[in-house]
Amino acid sequence: MTDQHSKDMDHQSEAPASESRFDRRRFLRTSVAASPLLLTMKSPTAWATNGSSANCSLQVLLSGNGSHPHNGCTADVKSPGYWKSVYDNNSSDQGKKLVLTALKSFGYPEDMKFSSSFLAPIATTSIDLNASWNFVFDAQRSEDPSLRSALADNKIELIVKFVRKNYVAGTTPGPREVRVDITKRRSNVHKFIVSGFLNSLFYPQFIDYQLTSDQVKTALDTAIANEIDNVMTQLEAGRFSNFRNVGNSLKALRDELNRW
Repeated sequence: MTDQHSKDMDHQSEAPASESRFDRRRFLRTSVAASPLLLTMKSPTAWATNGSSANCSLQVLLSGNGSHPHNGCTADVKSPGYWKSVYDNNSSDQGKKLVLTALKSFGYPEDMKFSSSFLAPIATTSIDLNASWNFVFDAQRSEDPSLRSALADNKIELIVKFVRKNYVAGTTPGPREVRVDITKRRSNVHKFIVSGFLNSLFYPQFIDYQLTSDQVKTALDTAIANEIDNVMTQLEAGRFSNFRNVGNSLKALRDELNRW
């Protein structure tokens, strides 16, 4: 490839997302709203608890023994380490067992897979008549940790497979399939998504997290849509490897959820 051709492809890949033929509205059709998390996230000072005492612990509030559980008394936002210890369930801490029971009642047991919890929009092959490529979560090549495993320090791949439509071997330029890790192996993306979501399950009644579970899932859907949109734009421009700016949206989401 000549230097000039490489520069031309770099220029083409920088085309605005609006020029991509990827239908973001279709991708986000199952979300509550397609607003980015960055527009809904509160400032760090807003994450302080409304009631700072032993009686405002999550365990006490769940047991119904809080002093004023419905009068401004909420528990601290919980860290990934806390949620992992709940899921580990290897202690005699009855309070954490109560929290684990609540998580299971919400439908999120410790062995539930990350993909089952969060990747519904890309779990099946896309059907987008306006795009030249289909895409789907590559379950065979991606790591798919349980919720408990995702809460440990990690660099977990989230691979999306892009398949060209109407491919003719020997005639269509470029490959038929392209696989891209949309996290770019950045550390702890899965960890903070899971932890943020678990906090949100108990908002607003028990944990003052400032985000609902629907908002966290919508923010993740939006970040994944941004990552796919970025890759699709470059594929349409003729770039089939070394994609630019991959993982930036998921990194931003990770950083915004990392507030304990």
